Amino acid sequence: MNLTAIAEDVLANRSARYLRLGILAIEAGPRGPDLSSNQLTSLPAAIESMAALECVELGGNPIVDMRATLLQLSRLPRLHTLDLQMTGMRALPSEISRFAGLRSLSLGSNPLGTLGEDICALGELRALSAECCELRSLPRGLGAWRNLRTLYLFENLIDELPASLGELPALRELNVTRNRLTAIPVELGRVPVRRLSLGQNNLSPEERRRLRATFGRRVRLD
Repeated sequence: MNLTAIAEDVLANRSARYLRLGILAIEAGPRGPDLSSNQLTSLPAAIESMAALECVELGGNPIVDMRATLLQLSRLPRLHTLDLQMTGMRALPSEISRFAGLRSLSLGSNPLGTLGEDICALGELRALSAECCELRSLPRGLGAWRNLRTLYLFENLIDELPASLGELPALRELNVTRNRLTAIPVELGRVPVRRLSLGQNNLSPEERRRLRATFGRRVRLD
């Protein structure tokens, strides 16, 4: 069943912390079911009155005006987790910079091409997934993500990683499998990454030897 609207009783739940909008039904609650992959094209104005929301998942819904949707969601004071996977975005609106307290952001399977520099304003970000987004490059200002622990960028078109990756002291996992990388910036060696996935790139034998010497068992090259 593909739902196209949010029931009024859901919107009236002012204590709800999680709102998952998708598969089979729509429900909100302390830990509501995953409801992604419906047919919502927009959010009602009443969403802004659900001030207790901490997590909103819109994955799989064909949102028509993402700029307006982000403006609505940015007015939720406690929001820390946002899932925008497979929402049809072709560009990440500048309104993403309004989410200063966001800790987890999922953008996967949107043909973005680029993340833009506005995303670098998310100083509290702990986890970012932007796999299968046709990305060709990364923002140079990503060194501002001082709290970032996981970064998933697999299956993109990236041919170069910025040296600013070496400015992420909390980074523990980086997955850039299936890209077009020929080298990894030496600055990444400063980061205490525990899992570095680099398989199916264009790394030379010399670069592979250097990476094994630097990261040991923490790096996966196949």
